[in-house]
Amino acid sequence: MAMNDRNFKTLCCVERRARFGFGCVAIAVAVMGLCLKTGLVDTRASYDRQSWYLVTEHDGFMVTSQVEDERSCRLQETTGSGCRSGKSLIEKERNRTSS
Repeated sequence: MAMNDRNFKTLCCVERRARFGFGCVAIAVAVMGLCLKTGLVDTRASYDRQSWYLVTEHDGFMVTSQVEDERSCRLQETTGSGCRSGKSLIEKERNRTSS
């Protein structure tokens, strides 16, 4: 099958767009990596020392949701979840990252 001029221009346009798209993705990945490396973006959870959190653990991951106070946390507590203060979560996070 012979390639005519119109098909060639279409393929060049598609190739140009693909290169541009991949270039944008590469730049975005590089910027995100730089942000993680410099500490502008942090993947660790941040907790308020004075707040209370309803904590559920799944396969080694902690799922937390902030509640108004200890009493409302205790009311929402189930068998799979527990209440923790922000202070205890901060200390647990500090111990986990230091070991």
